[in-house]
Amino acid sequence: MTAPAGAGARPPRSSRKRHTIMHSDLLAYCRALRARIHANGNRPDLAFQLTAENTTRLDRLAAGLLPDDEMVMLGIAANIPQVRDLAMAAITPKAARDQARLWTSVGEFLHPAFVTPAAFLAGYACAVSGDLWDGLVAAELALACDAHFELAHLLDRFLREGRPVPPAEFLTAGMSGRRPAADWLAPLASRLDPALRADARLN
Repeated sequence: MTAPAGAGARPPRSSRKRHTIMHSDLLAYCRALRARIHANGNRPDLAFQLTAENTTRLDRLAAGLLPDDEMVMLGIAANIPQVRDLAMAAITPKAARDQARLWTSVGEFLHPAFVTPAAFLAGYACAVSGDLWDGLVAAELALACDAHFELAHLLDRFLREGRPVPPAEFLTAGMSGRRPAADWLAPLASRLDPALRADARLN
C-alpha cells in the first residue's frame, strides 16, 4: 500500500468546518428537500429532477467551480444512488487523484448524517489513483457511518486483499443504467429527518 497522502493531497482538517450544526441556509435547503420528497410521494419525477440538478453540480465540482454551499448540497444529494453512481463514473484513472481531493473536501463539509456516500467516493477515487491506504481509511469511515452500505463493503474487501478496483464491477453493483424511480430517494429521505432532529436538539 502507498503511504498516506501528504499535505498536497487533501486540505488540512483545520481549514474545513464540519457541519455538525447546519447553518440557516442549509437547514432551509434540507427542509425544502424533505418537503419536495414528501409532496411527490411515489412519483419518480423528483428523482429525475434532483439527478439532473446535481449532474450540473458534478461538472462544476470537477472544474473546481463549485462554491462551498453547493458542495454541501451535492454531498447531500450523493445519498441518491443515481447521483452517487454518476459521481463514481466520473472517477477515471486520469481524474482520480483530483476527485479524491474534491470528495474528501465535500465530506469534510457535511453533517455526519450525510457523510457515507462522499466518504465512499473519496475512498473509491483514492483506490483508482493507487492510494490504497487512504482508500481504506475512507472506506472504513463510510462503514462507520453506515454499516450496511454495500459499495463501501465491496471497496473495503478489494483494498484489504490488495486487489485493483474494477470500475465495471462497482458500477454494476450500483444502480447505473436504471431509469429514475421514487425508491432512489429513500436513502436520502431516511437521513433528512434524523439530521434535522439532531440539529434541533443541538440548538
